[in-house]
Amino acid sequence: MERNGSLLRLTEDGKGLLYARYIQYQKVLDTEVHEIHLHGRITSGLGEGKYYMRLDGYRNQFIEKMGFQPYPGTLNIKIAPAEISRVLALKYMHGTVIKGFTEHGRTFGDVIAYPARVKGLPCVLIFPVRGHYTDTIEIISKDFLRKKLSLRDGDEVEVSISIP
Repeated sequence: MERNGSLLRLTEDGKGLLYARYIQYQKVLDTEVHEIHLHGRITSGLGEGKYYMRLDGYRNQFIEKMGFQPYPGTLNIKIAPAEISRVLALKYMHGTVIKGFTEHGRTFGDVIAYPARVKGLPCVLIFPVRGHYTDTIEIISKDFLRKKLSLRDGDEVEVSISIP
């Protein structure tokens, strides 16, 4: 919450926390809740995903914990503003932790991973704990998703994320 004079306002992070609790209550009360659906548009990233997905410290854990060797790169999706609280909610849920590591004197942070689907294709939504995006999510897969799904910048997609 933020205070503006005598008014209180719920922050985006606060909305995310509330949405996470809402989903957890739904799971208790209704066993049919298994996914969060996010909508957004394909966007180009900074090109850093290629570097990180090639690091053994991450790659080996994705193979072990998620069951596939990731394509060297991420698919970036800019999320619709009205759905940002859903993205933030995932940060309060229990995804698979890909542990950070040190390599060649450099420290790499944890990544939280959630099984997902884009256009029916299995993939994984990742949240680098040290990430810099607030309205963009990153997806990894064993495939080069842009090519496999014929995606270009600006294309609309729905991502279905499995709730732990």
